[in-house]
Amino acid sequence: MPEKRIAWSTIWISMIAAIVAAASFTPSSAADDVGSVMAPAGSERAAGWTAERMQKATMRGIADVDPASVKGEVTAMEPAKDPSAGVGKSGDRAGGNLYQKPLFWVGKLFYTTPDGDFQCTAQFISPQVILTAAQCVRDSETGDFYTDFVFALQYKDGKYLKTYGYKCAATKNAWVQPGNERYAFDYATILVDANSASGYFGTHNSYPADAYNEAVLTAYVGGVADGGVIQTFKGPVKVFDDGTVGIKHGSSANFGGAAGGAIVGAYSEGADPNANYVISVDSFAYNDEPGIDYGPYLDDKFKSLWDYTENNCEEP
Repeated sequence: MPEKRIAWSTIWISMIAAIVAAASFTPSSAADDVGSVMAPAGSERAAGWTAERMQKATMRGIADVDPASVKGEVTAMEPAKDPSAGVGKSGDRAGGNLYQKPLFWVGKLFYTTPDGDFQCTAQFISPQVILTAAQCVRDSETGDFYTDFVFALQYKDGKYLKTYGYKCAATKNAWVQPGNERYAFDYATILVDANSASGYFGTHNSYPADAYNEAVLTAYVGGVADGGVIQTFKGPVKVFDDGTVGIKHGSSANFGGAAGGAIVGAYSEGADPNANYVISVDSFAYNDEPGIDYGPYLDDKFKSLWDYTENNCEEP
């Protein structure tokens, strides 16, 4: 066992083959299967979510993944590979302006789990669909969906432009499994109950690996302004063979609340229509690599989930 990192390309081939053969995770071993939950009938938007309750909700941090903690049966290993190779130096951080493009499409997602109330970052990607991380929507061990979702658009220090309830929430069933390969499916889409009051991001799926050399991570970060103000972290970005995207932002801040924040390619605050494409969402970090965050590559499987959600969480 290498001291730091098994080559992820080898891990993926071995682990996915083993999982498909054993059908070992719930509820399905097929990566294209979708799980969803509908909002309770008659539920009211933001019912019970006062400003005080929102501020007390726990900020969900991105997962710290030990690259050596993989299934014991994986034996085909190569020398450790540094996933930051080719990413380059870190970039800049700045407090974001929620009242201009593109950050006025971002907000906080609040929800309830058996362990209490939590908050993540989320953003509009179509008039009625928001994108976040699967870890903010569904338990990866039990497959149970969380409850009480409410999205506060343009959240800032306890205030927001508008709150949205939800009609349904969906993830890929491949998120529900014990192995680290679930992080390639750490995205979730939620159909909210009204149109965005400010517009929405573009989204680029199945893009070429060399399409973007730089990106901006947009997220509420607990270690900056107590998580009350959206932050932007600029840095080099790279697509890896294991189905993940890495951004080297260089920050050592506590990233509680950042899960689900968009990694944005062609970031621009101007009027350029060919700008501001979500290419991933913040998901996890390696515990021995501060300043680098990772998220899932948005491929055709993501697009099928998005289409499913747009169709009221029903097959088109």
